[in-house]
Parts: sequence; structure tokens; C-alpha cells
Amino acid sequence: MEVWSYDLLDDPAVAQGEGGRVRLTKHLHLSNPKDVQLLTATTNNVHEIFACTDCAMLDVIGPPYSSERRCQYYTLGDPGGQDGLMNVLPM
Repeated sequence: MEVWSYDLLDDPAVAQGEGGRVRLTKHLHLSNPKDVQLLTATTNNVHEIFACTDCAMLDVIGPPYSSERRCQYYTLGDPGGQDGLMNVLPM
């Protein structure tokens, strides 16, 4: 499985559900069943997953929980310019 992890940058549009900008932080190829990818509330919190072969993924979501912190699905948009950032749009 390939995993791309991004940091979601502080952006008022994200809080309003309008998308935002992300910076690529990791691109990993996970092939060992013991491989683990740690995502936190502030780092690597946007991720894209591609199954290269048959595989399974377990996503464990833990505290902190709040009404302000929702699960959101995004699609990658066009590159956001020469600064290495990507635009994301809510699905």
C-alpha cells in the first residue's frame, strides 16, 4: 500500500468546509504487515491511500473528540503554486 500524508495548513476556508491547502510530509510504500503510519490531530492528518495489492487497513481514531473537529473527505485539486502546496476540495 502506498500512503501520502499531508499537513493541513491553517486556513479559514477549512473551518467553513470549503477546502484548503496541504503540504506533503511523507510518501511511504508499506509492504510489511507490521508497518504502522501514525497520524495525529496536527501532523500528517490528511492522507491518501492506494492499494497496490489486496490489503486491509485499520483506522483507529482516538481522542480528543469535539464538535469542532469533524472527519472530512477531500479530493486533491491542482497544485497551489510554486510553494510546494496542494489545494484540497471537500467531496
